[in-house]
Amino acid sequence: MYRVKILFLSLLAVFAASSVASATASAELNGPWWKHFNCCLEQVKFHENEEQALKVKNVANFKLVGTLLGEKVLIECTAVNGSGWLWNGLHQGEDEGTEVRFENCIAKTLVLKECKVTVEPLKHVYSELMWKYRGEAKELKEAGGQQKIYDPFGIEANAEGKFIFTRITTVTPCAVIETFPVTAAGTPATFFDQHEVAHQIKWGTAPVVEPQNEDVTQGFLTWTLPNVTRLHHQEKEVIAKLEFGGKPAELEGKLAVELNNGEKFGAFNE
Repeated sequence: MYRVKILFLSLLAVFAASSVASATASAELNGPWWKHFNCCLEQVKFHENEEQALKVKNVANFKLVGTLLGEKVLIECTAVNGSGWLWNGLHQGEDEGTEVRFENCIAKTLVLKECKVTVEPLKHVYSELMWKYRGEAKELKEAGGQQKIYDPFGIEANAEGKFIFTRITTVTPCAVIETFPVTAAGTPATFFDQHEVAHQIKWGTAPVVEPQNEDVTQGFLTWTLPNVTRLHHQEKEVIAKLEFGGKPAELEGKLAVELNNGEKFGAFNE
C-alpha cells in the first residue's frame, strides 16, 4: 500500500510538472496577425497557411541611402511594382514578395554626379509581422502595447552563402561602371513559408505597417529615416540591418499593398 501511495504521488508530481510546462509553452506570445472580415461579417484571422494574392506599388519615389566610393549616395526609383502572397503562419502573420521591380532609377553622388542605374528585381523576399522594440525586457511579453507593427523583410542565402536582395549596376555615362549588392546583415532566422518549407534567411529592413488594428482595402509599408532596426516577436529580439556595397544603408519610401480580390484586411496585435 505504501509503494502504491508513493507511485501515485510521483505520478501526480510528473503530471503537475508537465502541466506547468504545457501552460508555459501555451502562454508564449504570438502575433501580430493578418485579419479580415469573413462571409458572416465577423473579423477573424486568415486561416493558417491560407495564402492571399497581393500586389504592391509605390506612392512616392523609393530611395536607398548609403555610401559609394567613400561618398554618400542616393539611389532613387520613380516606379516600384510587385506581387506576392500573405498568410498567417503558426506564430504570426507572414508574407512573401514573389517579385518586386524597380524602374526609372538614378544615382546621385558628388563623384557620379547624377546618372542612371539598373536594379535587379527582388525575388522571393520573406517577411513576418513583428513589433518595434525599445529594449525593455517586459516588451518581449507584450502584444503591441504602445509599439507599432512592422513587417521586416529577409532574404535567403544564394549559392555563395550571401544574403543578397538585389544588385544595383551603374550605367554609362556614370563615372564608375560597377555592380553593387544590397544585402541583409541582420539576425539569422528560419522562415517557414505557406507550404511549410523552411528557408534560412537574414533580416534586412523593416517598414512600419499603416494603418494597423484596422481593416482597409489598401494598406501601406512605410520606411522613414532613420530606419527602425530593433524588433521583437515570439519573445525574442530581432535585428534588421541593410547594407549597400558592404556598407550600412537605409531605405525611404512607401509601398501601397492591396489584395488582388479587393477584400479589406489589416495587421492586428491580437
